[in-house]
Amino acid sequence: MTAIGYLRIPLRLLLLVVQTVAIYGALAYYADLHWALSAFVPAVFLYFCRIQSVNCALAVLGAFYGWGMSWVGAISVIFGLLALLLIVKAFGDVTQEMAT
Repeated sequence: MTAIGYLRIPLRLLLLVVQTVAIYGALAYYADLHWALSAFVPAVFLYFCRIQSVNCALAVLGAFYGWGMSWVGAISVIFGLLALLLIVKAFGDVTQEMAT
């Protein structure tokens, strides 16, 4: 793994935290669930559902309903982080390919 490849780890962690908190906010506000259940459900869902586009779509809904963001802002924040992660991954793969 190249040095740019190590940048994927904190970006992936940041995306996971933002997704979890956004879904938590929506469940706590919109579904009026207890805070413990609202924290448990997104953590379990994001652990078992490994499809990033589905997770991002749910996080956009969470940012819109839970945080009160506009649709454009929610999509920009969530899918912007995913796009940045994919760009870093592609750049890391290219530099690793060039190194060998």
